[in-house]
Amino acid sequence: MDDLLIIGNNVVLIQECISKLKVTFKIIDLGLLHYYLSIQVYQYKNLTYLNQSKYISDILQNFRMDECKLVQIPITPRITLSLSYNSQLVDAIAYKQLIGSLLYLTISRLDIIFSMNLMAHLMQKLYVEHFNVFKQILRHVAGTTDLALKYDKFSSFFLLGFSYSNYGGDRDDRKSTSTYVSSIGLGAISWISKK
Repeated sequence: MDDLLIIGNNVVLIQECISKLKVTFKIIDLGLLHYYLSIQVYQYKNLTYLNQSKYISDILQNFRMDECKLVQIPITPRITLSLSYNSQLVDAIAYKQLIGSLLYLTISRLDIIFSMNLMAHLMQKLYVEHFNVFKQILRHVAGTTDLALKYDKFSSFFLLGFSYSNYGGDRDDRKSTSTYVSSIGLGAISWISKK
């Protein structure tokens, strides 16, 4: 049994597609989308919201951070992290699971994408200092579970872009990190953060 998601702006064409599929396949129409790939979808007459609050709750429980102290920002401004410290290494498996979980969260959470890009480059050697930064990201996410991507059917159709670069900000290789977000109206449509 497989799931199929049909998206479009023409209800008549969607229903026609479903009817044609029913001729060949046994299908059940479950109606409007509510939850898909750990993304909660809230659909109203003219608005759609995408949120991952349940996924965030699961991450916080898995890493025993569900009752943590909350912080306003995901990473300390102008923080410098390195691949070499004189401290203890942490469990690589748990660290990589946390990175993967938080990277998946960037599907709907633009506020942590820069922080996660920075941290993902430090996977070679995993020190306690790195894990403490991840704890701060988790504390930020815990306090902002209600954030969502909003798409308005009637918002103005204008392209908006935002970019940020951290020129030579990596202490180890002196490479820069660049981030951008593009949106149509007020709904983000693409984003990236890369070294």
